[in-house]
Amino acid sequence: MVCFLSLHLTQPFSFVFFSLLFSSFLFSFTWVASFPLAFPIKTAFNMAAKQSHVFLLLALALASVQARCLVNETFPTRLPLSVLPLHYDLALELPAPDTNFSSFSGTTTIFANVNTPTSCILLHVAPSLTVDGIVLHQSGGQLMPVVWAYAPQTNFLTITTSSDLPSGNITIALTYHAAIRTDGSGLFRCNNDYEPLSLDAMENHPAFTNTPTTTRARTQRTRSKSLQRRASTPGVAQMFATQFEEMDARAMFPCFDEPALKATYAATISVINTTSPYTILFNTPEASHVRTGQASTVKFETTKIKMSTYLVAIAVGQFDSVSSTSESGIAYRIFTPPGLSSWASFALNITVATIDYFESLFKFPYSNLNSKLDQISVAGIIDDGMENQGLITYSPGFLLCDPASCKLGDYQMIALVVTHELSHQWFGDTVTMPWWSSEYLNEGFARFLQYVAVNHLQPSWNIFNTTALGPLGPISFYQFTYLRAMRLDYMGLSPPIVIPDNSTANNHVMFYEKGASVNRMTSIHLGDNNWYKALSTYINTYAYGNPGLPGLFTALQSVQSSLPTRLAPWLTTAGFPVILVDYLQDRHAVNITQAPISATVWSQPSPVWWLPLTLVAELAGRPHQADLELTDPSLIYTFPRPGAWLVEVDPAATTFSVVVYQGVLWDQLLLRMQSNGLTHTQRLLHVQKAFFAARTGWLSPQKIVALVAAVGVHMASPDTPLSSVADMAALVLSEWPSLLAILTGIPTQNHTSLLSGMASALQAATLRVGQTGGDASASQARSALYTLAAVNGDTELGPRLVALFDKDGASNVPEDLQRATFTAVAQLNDTRSNTLLTLLSSTSPSSALFTNLLTGLGASTQVSQCSIVTGAVFNESADANLLLVLQTMMSVSVPCRGYAWQLLFQIAPFITKVAGCDGFAGVLAVLQAVGWRTLDRAQIVQLFTVPSIAACVNRDAIAAALHVVDINTRVAAAAGASP
Repeated sequence: MVCFLSLHLTQPFSFVFFSLLFSSFLFSFTWVASFPLAFPIKTAFNMAAKQSHVFLLLALALASVQARCLVNETFPTRLPLSVLPLHYDLALELPAPDTNFSSFSGTTTIFANVNTPTSCILLHVAPSLTVDGIVLHQSGGQLMPVVWAYAPQTNFLTITTSSDLPSGNITIALTYHAAIRTDGSGLFRCNNDYEPLSLDAMENHPAFTNTPTTTRARTQRTRSKSLQRRASTPGVAQMFATQFEEMDARAMFPCFDEPALKATYAATISVINTTSPYTILFNTPEASHVRTGQASTVKFETTKIKMSTYLVAIAVGQFDSVSSTSESGIAYRIFTPPGLSSWASFALNITVATIDYFESLFKFPYSNLNSKLDQISVAGIIDDGMENQGLITYSPGFLLCDPASCKLGDYQMIALVVTHELSHQWFGDTVTMPWWSSEYLNEGFARFLQYVAVNHLQPSWNIFNTTALGPLGPISFYQFTYLRAMRLDYMGLSPPIVIPDNSTANNHVMFYEKGASVNRMTSIHLGDNNWYKALSTYINTYAYGNPGLPGLFTALQSVQSSLPTRLAPWLTTAGFPVILVDYLQDRHAVNITQAPISATVWSQPSPVWWLPLTLVAELAGRPHQADLELTDPSLIYTFPRPGAWLVEVDPAATTFSVVVYQGVLWDQLLLRMQSNGLTHTQRLLHVQKAFFAARTGWLSPQKIVALVAAVGVHMASPDTPLSSVADMAALVLSEWPSLLAILTGIPTQNHTSLLSGMASALQAATLRVGQTGGDASASQARSALYTLAAVNGDTELGPRLVALFDKDGASNVPEDLQRATFTAVAQLNDTRSNTLLTLLSSTSPSSALFTNLLTGLGASTQVSQCSIVTGAVFNESADANLLLVLQTMMSVSVPCRGYAWQLLFQIAPFITKVAGCDGFAGVLAVLQAVGWRTLDRAQIVQLFTVPSIAACVNRDAIAAALHVVDINTRVAAAAGASP
């Protein structure tokens, strides 16, 4: 479409311009008069109208023969840098939140600088905002006539002048009206109340996942339906709030809506047509407050610093609050729904302590940014925490907790989320990434620093080292960040931490979780003093700027000159290394070799990662330790004296890698896995990482089975705490589908002999916990171990479970035996399965019984029953139960495998659309459950071309799909290898 078809004129143009306009119309009508009389007059005038439009364009061209509209030729969907913002004056006139008005009006005055002469200015405006008028002045006060046009596809508002704007300052005043949204983005209305966290909130909240929002030019984050908060409920008090990251500031005011285009801000906000008092908040402190009639107008101070548009925020509502003032004079306030101020006490205490701690680390006081720090509960927010400078917003459950009922897990969650958002005041608000492709510079640091801060404030929580699957385990660093990143990255499908600016792949798990893991590795290598010295240099040198990776590398170079070169492959290359460790007995040395863990890496030649390794060894009770740096494909380390050394490499898992021991070192590992030679955390990490190695062909099926058998021996030991047994049993159960997939390369008749030792060890552990009794740990261990027995077809324990079902009935089976019992029953293929289906239809989907019925019935041997089971759970929420059921079907139920694959193929695009790259990880887990080579290759290729899936993978989707086949080939080859 020609942009001038939606042409707007403002202010009288020059006499010359109007003369040209008049001439063009006069010419067009003269042209009409020249038609023969027989020519239809209506047709002639229609043609004249079209012709006059052409002459209008010609007139503009003649009037601006020297004018040139500069655009961004490198990135056409981004703004040119010919005009840069300096300051925004925002004037907003809002209705009262509790009224039914659905729009507001505003005037935005932008003070900008023209650094390259141009005849146009490009701004961002959302489709929900309509510009009513524009006035443009040059620095000397000269009024410049303008026309403007809007392109909804790019959100570009193009303001065109009749001649080039010369270099210098300009002022753009835009009047407009816009919609008040209800979807949790832009300026939106929502309930002003407390929304409790759901049981799966941790799995989805963006302080940990930042599950993406709508797709725009940069393949933005896909907003998960499970995260959408209640927008508004009739009869419930309402409020206004904002959520602008990544590109929704343009929905509240016309702006240069890109992170590198920073400016200062001032605001005047009026709430009209109300007799009720409302609190009005902005990024900065209040300068004045005037009440006239039915309107309240608050003028706010200008921001101290230049900020990106996505950090601007307002909030309006009737709130209670708690407050504190620091020794340096910073006013801390937390705003809550009425009556809930006491629920914010813990968050306030965490805030004060965290700001003090970060100030000491970075040598950059918060007072440089603002004289106040507000935090507010917003029930309608999509992201569960947003780091708006001076006005941080939270989903209620991540900020507030009832002191009368708050549990330890609630406090831990609040502490992690609050420290995450507070760390952004330095990493994100003070120093900002130049574009979303390097969001690691914001989020990779915020993720790591939240754990640093919580570990400092509450060391007894052991937030870094816990891997247990109990209350703290799922949110510990190892479980939620380190291993979660590995699950998505080990196949080489995910993009790197930092992607090219023009890339369409943007997997948030990489720049959050892998980024934080790489930061942890680097900090441990440098030591706290050098690490925080480098971060302080980075912040103080580039404050209020957008230095990008070069700025970070310069700061790191100040403490270790070689570090940027060594760190670069970690940030710009997909995947991570496997470290092969072999003992050279004749040389009394170890050979340490690295290689990409995935079968194919998206760079040639294969990358060589920098690996700062700790080697721990022991000979005759005498310990030995060496700090090594692997910067080549391999190195040989020679011990100081001969002997049969016990060797461990990277025992604390500080590097983002998988260690695979070979030869006698593998035998040593098996012995340590059976005994108390490892910590609980080390044992769990060994098992989880071993499955990554086995699925990519670096560990044979025989070895992974032997490792699980060793774990079984340890669980069966009376010296092993039942809490440890519960954790390990749950881990083995979660990896069981992968184990069965790994065994697909071995003839079925050989499975029994291969698995017999493992089955015996697991059975001994199962008998240890018994069918009844014990504490919560015993119950958790019982549930996982008996389920393992059922899916493994244990001929002794399986019949016991069926007898329990026959004796007590399905609804009376103890909860910790339900999944195991229902699995054993479903595999019988008799009328008992119909009893389970009947019970499923009458059971609440939110109950544990429902989940246990689903997962048990997933082992059914009847396709018709599999169809009923998936139909019971398949709904718009893309419940994780569905993926779990499909995984069970694909691994345990051979008759249902084909059906499950076809259903997965149909729903995978939907799952990744609503759940982002975490949904993609779930799809991968299901595919791994059956083994890649049993699937239809053409469908795999088609699956990976779906846009919502392709956005989570590295390079193009077809290449990723072919890479899957490469992995499959390697795993198949390894399946036949000797132990």
